[in-house]
Amino acid sequence: MIAPFELEWCGGLSEKVLARRRPAADDVPWGTFDLGRYTPELLAAAQNAWTDGAISEYATAMALTRLAGALLEARAPIDLTGMVADFILDEMIHVRENARMAMELGGATPTEVDHAALGATSTADDPRERVAEIALRVACVGEAFSLPMLQALARASRHPLPRAVLSRIAREEAPHARAGAEIVGWALDGLDEAARQRLAVAALDEIGLLTSYWRGLTPANAETGLTRAGHRVDLVLELGWLEAGAYAELARRSARKRVVDPLIALGIPLDRRAALAVIAEE
Repeated sequence: MIAPFELEWCGGLSEKVLARRRPAADDVPWGTFDLGRYTPELLAAAQNAWTDGAISEYATAMALTRLAGALLEARAPIDLTGMVADFILDEMIHVRENARMAMELGGATPTEVDHAALGATSTADDPRERVAEIALRVACVGEAFSLPMLQALARASRHPLPRAVLSRIAREEAPHARAGAEIVGWALDGLDEAARQRLAVAALDEIGLLTSYWRGLTPANAETGLTRAGHRVDLVLELGWLEAGAYAELARRSARKRVVDPLIALGIPLDRRAALAVIAEE
C-alpha cells in the first residue's frame, strides 16, 4: 500500500530500553546549522537527500527483519540469527538520525512509499536459499557498497554535524557489510548448483540497482566551483554530500572492489565481465 512515509516516537519504556541498548552520542552538535548560508533550492535538495536516507535505512531494517525470519526458519546458528536481529536496532537508530538531520535543515520532504515493497526480499521456497539471497542483496551488495560511501562522505563533510552523524552511521554499518559473507557462506553449504546460479542472477540484479546512485551525475565546474544545478561545491560539502564527479568515481570503484570481487571470491558464480559492464553503463 502506498502511503506517506511518517515516523513516530512513543517515549516511555521503549525509549528507555533503546537508550540503554544504543546510547545517544555525546559528540553530535545538533542545532549548529546556520540555514541562512544556503539557498532555498539547496536546502530543499538536502532535506530530500536526508529524507531519502531515512527511507533507505527503514528499507534495510525491513530486509533484515525478513532475513532474521528466514534464519529462524532455516534453523541457522543462534549467533548468526541474534547478530542480524541486533542489526535491525542499528538501522532504526539510523532512520532516526537521518530524519533528525532533515529536520535540522528545515523539515523532511513529504514522500509517499510502498511500504510493503521496501527492502530486499526473496521468493525462494527453501528458507536457506532465502537466507542467502536476502543476505546477498542487503549485506553483500547494499551494505558493502554503502560503507565506503558513508566513510567518504564523513571525511569530506565541512560541517561537524553531518560529519558526526555520518561517522556514527558508518561505524555501526561496518559489521553489517562484513556479516554478509559469513551468512551467505553458511547458507551456501546447503545449496545446490541451481540455487547458486539463481543467486548469481539476484546479485547481478542488485548490482544493477546500484547504478541509480551515480547515473547522470555531472562533475562540478572546476573553474566556477559550481555544481550543474548552480550550487557552490563548498556548501554542498557542508550538507553531507561529495562533489558529483568524485562521488560517481568512488561509487563505481566501490561496486567493483567491495561488491563484485568479494561475491566471486565467496563462491557466487557471478559473470564478472557482465557485472562490470553494468557498473560501467552511464
